[in-house]
Amino acid sequence: MLTWHQDPCKHCEARPGATDLGLCDRCDAVDGIRLLYEKTRRLTPEREDRLRLLAERARQRLPLFDDSWET
Repeated sequence: MLTWHQDPCKHCEARPGATDLGLCDRCDAVDGIRLLYEKTRRLTPEREDRLRLLAERARQRLPLFDDSWET
C-alpha cells in the first residue's frame, strides 16, 4: 500500500516508484517500459501535467480531447 509521501509507479500506478525514472522495480525490469521512460524523461513540466490529465481522463473513460472546435 502507498503512503502519503510515496509517488506511485509512473507506468502501472500499482506499486511505489523505486527508481530515478519513477518506475517500480517490476516495471523497471521490462526493457521496453524502461526505454519509454528514458526517452520521455526530458519532457517539460507542462507536458508531464498534460499527460497526467489525459491518463486521469482515460481512467474515468472520458473523452481525451475536446472536439468542440470541429462544430
